[in-house]
Amino acid sequence: TPLDVEALHELNMPIFLCLAEDDKIVPVDGEMAIKIADNLPEHTVKLIMPGLNHSFIESDADRVTAATLDFIAGLAA
Repeated sequence: TPLDVEALHELNMPIFLCLAEDDKIVPVDGEMAIKIADNLPEHTVKLIMPGLNHSFIESDADRVTAATLDFIAGLAA
């Protein structure tokens, strides 16, 4: 099933959008990333990880985990 990007604004849950600054596959300034980011609800937490590429979840797992845990901790505050 294709992603219904225009329906993303209807999501009513915490959302953490984490992108890699140097991603050549899904560039942060590319059409798809912009379309997704623009259609997410205002409460979305958006983070661009500087200096990382498309495989950032594996290549810098500690940094991504720390950012994710910070997001989760913010939900409990």
